[in-house]
Amino acid sequence: MSRRGKGVSSSRGPTRIIIGAGVALAIFYFILGYRAHLRNQAILAGIEALRDDLRVARVAADQCTGDLNLARSVFEQTQVTVDSLRAVVNAAEEPLPEGGRGVDAAEYDAYLVAFDQYNSSVEEWEAQAEDVRQRDDECRRLADVHNALVDSLRAELQAHGLAG
Repeated sequence: MSRRGKGVSSSRGPTRIIIGAGVALAIFYFILGYRAHLRNQAILAGIEALRDDLRVARVAADQCTGDLNLARSVFEQTQVTVDSLRAVVNAAEEPLPEGGRGVDAAEYDAYLVAFDQYNSSVEEWEAQAEDVRQRDDECRRLADVHNALVDSLRAELQAHGLAG
């Protein structure tokens, strides 16, 4: 027969079960906590990626706005030149008695120079106007992208209880 008594061997069985259950519960809670930690890290990484995208979008929108302002300034300067040349051309053209407009023969060479400069300036002005329109469209698109990212970031922060 065994040297152990009935009481000794029967108390070890429940103790081992309790210890085993405790270890199993500890491992279970560790795994749950680790999974929650990984989930939180993924959420924070997604939010950081949105913030990075937002910073890039902001720089692009600011750069576009600066370029647009410069293009507008050049356009406005060209507008002044066009207006000035138009005034010179209009001043040289006099109403004719039979109708229409004409230029005095003595001023005709100077008129042609001003007229050619005016035509060239108008072409340049039109190209600059188109450039300003295209830049404006691009800046609006970049602002829309930036605003969409702001909305996405705000929604993510609120969804995870991180909005202040």
